[in-house]
Parts: sequence; C-alpha cells; structure tokens
Amino acid sequence: MLVAAEYPPWHPLVGPRAGPDGAHTHGSGGSGLGRALLVLLGAALAVNLAGPVVAAAAELLHIVLIVAGVIVGVGAVSLGGLLAWRWRHSQSDAARSDAARAIALPPRVVRAAQAAPQRRAIEAAGQVHIHHHWHGVTAEQIAAILRQQEDP
Repeated sequence: MLVAAEYPPWHPLVGPRAGPDGAHTHGSGGSGLGRALLVLLGAALAVNLAGPVVAAAAELLHIVLIVAGVIVGVGAVSLGGLLAWRWRHSQSDAARSDAARAIALPPRVVRAAQAAPQRRAIEAAGQVHIHHHWHGVTAEQIAAILRQQEDP
C-alpha cells in the first residue's frame, strides 16, 4: 500500500482535506423503505417469472439433449460404416494377394506394336438395295417409274 507521501498532491488522502472533517459526510440513506420495496418487487417478479423461465430452461435442455443424441448416433453409424469398409477391404486385399500367389502367372512377353492396316477413307460402294412401299399405285405407274430410274 502507498503511504501519503507517494500520492500526488491532488489525491484526497493527501493535504488538509485528508479524512472526514464533518463538512463532507454521507447520511444513513433514509429509513430503508425504498430498499425494502425494491427487494419485495424483485422477489414478486422472480416468483412470477420463475415458472416460465424454468420451463424454458427445461425445454432448451431437452432440445440440446436431442441434438447431442442425434450427433452421437450419426457418429456411431459413421464409425460402424468406416470399420466395416476397412474390414471388407482388408479381407479382399488379402484374398487378392493369396490368389495371385496361388496362380503364379507367367511373365508377360512384350511385343513391338504393329502398324494398323491402311484403309482408304472412302471404299467402293457395296450392293445397293432399294425397298419401295407404294400404296394405291397401279402396276403400270410402278413400271413407268422404274423405267425412268433405269433411263437417266
């Protein structure tokens, strides 16, 4: 703690006004009726609001517990899926390596790549087949059309 000599001169603990001299005193604050009324009002307000506040807090706790349960459930399902996936892959990897050792395939012979056969972009036309459907046309009209196609 600082002694009076270490305080600045304007500090209330230093100088002629250091300490109560009777000129500056605080009263007792009255009869205390105002403070009693304030305490009673606060208690009445607390009693009136206690029910809804407790209900709201309980509902909030209920929601938090539901969310926590969902998160734990999703985590457990995910962990189970991950473990099943790892177990299955470890089993299939072991089976693959056992099968490869049992078969003992001969080494592959590497051959030089062969050139693809040269094909022309446009080849000779194959047989042309024309199929006609003429409904409601007489035989003479068909014969005339075919003669026109044969004689260009």
